[in-house]
Amino acid sequence: MAAGGQTRQIQTLQKALLAQGEMVIINTQEFYSVDKHKFVKKYHIKKQIQDPDNKNKSSMVELFSSCAQIQVLLFLRDLFYEKTGQEIPHDNPIWEEAKRKYYEEHG
Repeated sequence: MAAGGQTRQIQTLQKALLAQGEMVIINTQEFYSVDKHKFVKKYHIKKQIQDPDNKNKSSMVELFSSCAQIQVLLFLRDLFYEKTGQEIPHDNPIWEEAKRKYYEEHG
């Protein structure tokens, strides 16, 4: 799948999550990888949480981060399925392993 298609799917999932009341924001950070001899983009998926005592105040909580756009897409898919009460597919063993490692490292 071309990166443009993944970008559109990510945006579609963001809108679908917003419709479910889940405001998910994706920030990017770019850095130079000496090992790969190229610039790399890292995606940070964050959730905006409103302060219950002050409606004008909110904070950001990072849910997931990755340099692989496909992992961002799969994370958002799983989050959407979870939010809508659907069973989360376990169809991609590479993704399952990456997700397990991420949560072990980041709690």
